[in-house]
Amino acid sequence: MAPTLGQCKGGMALSYKGDLGYAPLIISLANTREVLYLVNRPGNVVSHEGCVPWIERAIELVRLPAGEITLRGDSDFTLTAELDRWDSQGIKFLFGMDAHQKVVQLAEALPERAWKPLERLARYEIATEPRRKPLRVKEAIVRFRVT
Repeated sequence: MAPTLGQCKGGMALSYKGDLGYAPLIISLANTREVLYLVNRPGNVVSHEGCVPWIERAIELVRLPAGEITLRGDSDFTLTAELDRWDSQGIKFLFGMDAHQKVVQLAEALPERAWKPLERLARYEIATEPRRKPLRVKEAIVRFRVT
């Protein structure tokens, strides 16, 4: 949610929390944080509304250079109508899922060998020297202009 104080901004709406503003949809690359698409939407839109066409555009944009694609999102992006199709295209996905009773039963019924520990990648180590902090010149400029 991106709240706004503007009085005449078009397209804003009240969120379910009562904030006035926008609910932008941001499609980005996880490894570089580069924004591929940013869609401005009214604040009363649920997070996954209208996301499929934008996800599809992002997939097509990065398919050749990336080779392997993994979609990530919170539980609102677990769009069961799309998962089989994405899987058939070789796209992996990591979405949260609400622990509904049926889902919990399915997970608990899996054999022990179906589970494996989640191994996190090591933190990226910077290979270059840290930059020096820039000189603070603002005060000198202000003093020069005042005198």
